[in-house]
Amino acid sequence: MAERATKVVAWLRARPVLADGLLAVLLAGFSLVALWYGKRDCEGACRPGGAAAVALVLVQTLPLAWRRRRPLAVSLVTGLATATYGFAPWPDLAMPIPVGGLVGMYSVAAWGGRRAAVVSGWVAVVVVVMTGTLSPMWIFAFSLFFTRMRGLASRLVRPT
Repeated sequence: MAERATKVVAWLRARPVLADGLLAVLLAGFSLVALWYGKRDCEGACRPGGAAAVALVLVQTLPLAWRRRRPLAVSLVTGLATATYGFAPWPDLAMPIPVGGLVGMYSVAAWGGRRAAVVSGWVAVVVVVMTGTLSPMWIFAFSLFFTRMRGLASRLVRPT
Protein backbone atom coordinates (compact mmCIF):
# COMPACT_ATOMS: atom_id res chain seq x y z
CA MET A 1 0.00 0.00 0.00
CA ALA A 2 2.80 2.46 0.91
CA GLU A 3 4.62 1.58 -2.30
CA ARG A 4 1.52 2.37 -4.34
CA ALA A 5 1.08 5.71 -2.56
CA THR A 6 4.74 6.53 -3.27
CA LYS A 7 4.17 5.80 -6.96
CA VAL A 8 1.09 8.03 -7.06
CA VAL A 9 2.98 10.89 -5.38
CA ALA A 10 5.90 10.48 -7.81
CA TRP A 11 3.48 10.44 -10.74
CA LEU A 12 1.81 13.65 -9.54
CA ARG A 13 5.16 15.36 -8.91
CA ALA A 14 6.08 14.65 -12.52
CA ARG A 15 2.83 16.39 -13.57
CA PRO A 16 2.54 19.53 -11.42
CA VAL A 17 -0.15 21.15 -13.59
CA LEU A 18 -2.37 18.10 -13.18
CA ALA A 19 -1.59 17.94 -9.44
CA ASP A 20 -2.55 21.61 -8.98
CA GLY A 21 -5.77 21.10 -10.94
CA LEU A 22 -6.63 18.09 -8.82
CA LEU A 23 -5.88 20.07 -5.64
CA ALA A 24 -8.15 22.90 -6.82
CA VAL A 25 -11.04 20.55 -7.61
CA LEU A 26 -10.68 18.65 -4.33
CA LEU A 27 -10.57 21.84 -2.26
CA ALA A 28 -13.56 23.23 -4.17
CA GLY A 29 -15.51 20.05 -3.48
CA PHE A 30 -14.55 20.06 0.20
CA SER A 31 -15.45 23.73 0.57
CA LEU A 32 -18.82 23.30 -1.18
CA VAL A 33 -19.70 20.39 1.11
CA ALA A 34 -18.67 22.52 4.11
CA LEU A 35 -20.85 25.37 2.79
CA TRP A 36 -23.81 23.04 2.38
CA TYR A 37 -23.44 21.75 5.94
CA GLY A 38 -22.93 25.29 7.20
CA LYS A 39 -26.16 26.37 5.52
CA ARG A 40 -27.97 23.50 7.21
CA ASP A 41 -26.77 24.57 10.64
CA CYS A 42 -27.35 28.30 10.10
CA GLU A 43 -29.52 29.36 13.05
CA GLY A 44 -30.28 33.05 12.76
CA ALA A 45 -26.65 34.17 13.19
CA CYS A 46 -25.96 33.85 9.48
CA ARG A 47 -27.75 33.70 6.15
CA PRO A 48 -27.36 30.88 3.65
CA GLY A 49 -25.86 33.00 0.82
CA GLY A 50 -27.14 31.10 -2.21
CA ALA A 51 -25.44 31.41 -5.58
CA ALA A 52 -23.19 34.28 -4.49
CA ALA A 53 -21.73 32.18 -1.67
CA VAL A 54 -21.15 29.26 -4.03
CA ALA A 55 -19.48 31.57 -6.57
CA LEU A 56 -17.13 33.01 -3.92
CA VAL A 57 -16.25 29.53 -2.67
CA LEU A 58 -15.32 28.55 -6.23
CA VAL A 59 -13.28 31.75 -6.71
CA GLN A 60 -11.42 30.90 -3.50
CA THR A 61 -10.45 27.43 -4.69
CA LEU A 62 -10.50 26.89 -8.46
CA PRO A 63 -7.77 29.46 -9.30
CA LEU A 64 -5.38 27.25 -7.30
CA ALA A 65 -5.03 25.22 -10.51
CA TRP A 66 -2.72 28.01 -11.74
CA ARG A 67 -0.82 28.54 -8.47
CA ARG A 68 2.64 27.59 -9.80
CA ARG A 69 2.32 29.51 -13.07
CA ARG A 70 0.80 32.73 -11.68
CA PRO A 71 1.36 32.65 -7.90
CA LEU A 72 0.76 36.37 -7.25
CA ALA A 73 -2.46 36.54 -9.26
CA VAL A 74 -3.75 33.37 -7.63
CA SER A 75 -2.84 34.64 -4.16
CA LEU A 76 -4.58 37.96 -4.73
CA VAL A 77 -7.71 36.44 -6.27
CA THR A 78 -8.12 33.74 -3.63
CA GLY A 79 -7.21 36.11 -0.80
CA LEU A 80 -9.65 38.82 -1.88
CA ALA A 81 -12.39 36.24 -2.43
CA THR A 82 -11.66 34.88 1.05
CA ALA A 83 -11.91 38.38 2.53
CA THR A 84 -15.15 39.09 0.67
CA TYR A 85 -16.64 35.83 1.93
CA GLY A 86 -15.46 36.69 5.44
CA PHE A 87 -17.30 40.03 5.38
CA ALA A 88 -20.54 38.37 4.26
CA PRO A 89 -22.97 37.05 6.87
CA TRP A 90 -22.65 33.52 5.50
CA PRO A 91 -21.70 30.40 7.46
CA ASP A 92 -18.05 29.53 8.11
CA LEU A 93 -16.62 26.81 5.90
CA ALA A 94 -15.86 24.43 8.79
CA MET A 95 -12.72 26.36 9.76
CA PRO A 96 -11.79 29.91 10.79
CA ILE A 97 -10.60 30.77 7.28
CA PRO A 98 -11.39 29.13 3.96
CA VAL A 99 -8.42 27.07 2.86
CA GLY A 100 -8.15 28.63 -0.63
CA GLY A 101 -6.71 31.89 0.70
CA LEU A 102 -4.19 30.03 2.81
CA VAL A 103 -3.00 27.84 -0.08
CA GLY A 104 -2.81 30.94 -2.28
CA MET A 105 -0.59 32.65 0.31
CA TYR A 106 1.62 29.56 0.56
CA SER A 107 1.88 29.39 -3.23
CA VAL A 108 3.14 32.94 -3.63
CA ALA A 109 5.65 32.34 -0.83
CA ALA A 110 6.84 29.10 -2.44
CA TRP A 111 6.83 29.97 -6.16
CA GLY A 112 6.60 33.74 -6.42
CA GLY A 113 9.47 36.15 -6.42
CA ARG A 114 10.37 38.54 -3.64
CA ARG A 115 8.19 41.35 -4.96
CA ALA A 116 5.20 39.02 -5.36
CA ALA A 117 5.62 37.73 -1.80
CA VAL A 118 5.80 41.28 -0.44
CA VAL A 119 2.66 42.38 -2.32
CA SER A 120 0.75 39.31 -1.21
CA GLY A 121 1.92 39.67 2.37
CA TRP A 122 0.80 43.29 2.59
CA VAL A 123 -2.58 42.46 1.09
CA ALA A 124 -2.95 39.75 3.76
CA VAL A 125 -2.04 42.25 6.49
CA VAL A 126 -4.69 44.68 5.22
CA VAL A 127 -7.29 41.89 5.07
CA VAL A 128 -6.54 40.82 8.64
CA VAL A 129 -6.72 44.42 9.88
CA MET A 130 -9.99 45.05 8.01
CA THR A 131 -11.68 41.86 9.16
CA GLY A 132 -10.27 42.00 12.67
CA THR A 133 -9.51 38.28 12.67
CA LEU A 134 -6.18 36.77 13.52
CA SER A 135 -6.81 33.05 13.53
CA PRO A 136 -4.11 30.36 13.85
CA MET A 137 -4.37 29.80 10.06
CA TRP A 138 -3.47 33.47 9.38
CA ILE A 139 -0.59 33.24 11.85
CA PHE A 140 0.65 30.23 9.88
CA ALA A 141 0.31 32.17 6.61
CA PHE A 142 2.24 35.13 8.03
CA SER A 143 4.97 32.83 9.32
CA LEU A 144 5.32 31.39 5.80
CA PHE A 145 5.47 34.89 4.36
CA PHE A 146 8.09 36.18 6.79
CA THR A 147 10.14 32.98 6.55
CA ARG A 148 10.19 33.45 2.78
CA MET A 149 11.24 37.09 3.18
CA ARG A 150 14.01 36.16 5.63
CA GLY A 151 15.30 33.48 3.23
CA LEU A 152 15.31 35.91 0.32
CA ALA A 153 17.03 38.58 2.40
CA SER A 154 19.76 36.17 3.46
CA ARG A 155 20.38 35.23 -0.17
CA LEU A 156 20.62 38.89 -1.16
CA VAL A 157 23.30 39.73 1.40
CA ARG A 158 25.40 36.60 0.97
CA PRO A 159 28.73 37.26 -0.75
CA THR A 160 29.08 35.63 -4.14
